[in-house]
Order: sequence, then C-alpha cells, then structure tokens
Amino acid sequence: FKYVYRLGIDIIGYVDFRPYPKSEDTRVTEWGFNIAPWARGKGHASDMLYAALLQAHSKFDRIIGKVLSNNEKSIRLHKKLGFTLLPELANPQFDTVHFELSLFPPVSG
Repeated sequence: FKYVYRLGIDIIGYVDFRPYPKSEDTRVTEWGFNIAPWARGKGHASDMLYAALLQAHSKFDRIIGKVLSNNEKSIRLHKKLGFTLLPELANPQFDTVHFELSLFPPVSG
C-alpha cells in the first residue's frame, strides 16, 4: 500500500510498503519513498516517514529499506529513524545497502 503526503494542497511525497521478496512472512515489508525536490532539506521527509512508521506499526514487525550506496541523505535518514545496517544483504551488483527496522523487538529472557 502507498501513503501520499501533502503540505496544504501540495503533494510532498509518498511512502510505499510492499512485500519483501526474501521473506514469506507477511509482517515483513520493504519500503520505498520519494519526496518532491522543492520539499527536501526542510524536515518534511523525516515528518513523512515518522508518520508512515506510526501507521506501519500495527501492520508489520520488520521494515527493510534498500538504499543506493551513494545516497548519503537516505542512509542518514534511515539511521536517524532507527534502522540498522544489514551488511550481509549488501548487493554490490546493484550498489545497494540494506537497512532493517524492527517494530517489535524480541523479548529477551
């Protein structure tokens, strides 16, 4: 499913959640997002993604994000949102790095 975000009447971006192809668990998803060029650098991406994570919390246990390795802003944003790097899923063929966010951390004991 996709969330579209607006600032007033203007669309500033979207967040898309889709099945993660490497897992049969429907509570694991992959996300993608984009923000309008004019809305970048103003905190709108963080606000949009925080809102999307609040919506996703009831639907998913884990979110996977794939990022081009040269996209430093997206890498910083994933880290800011609490995602952790999954070096074992890095894909040099496509020059991507993968991040994971666990929405329901395992209970220790």
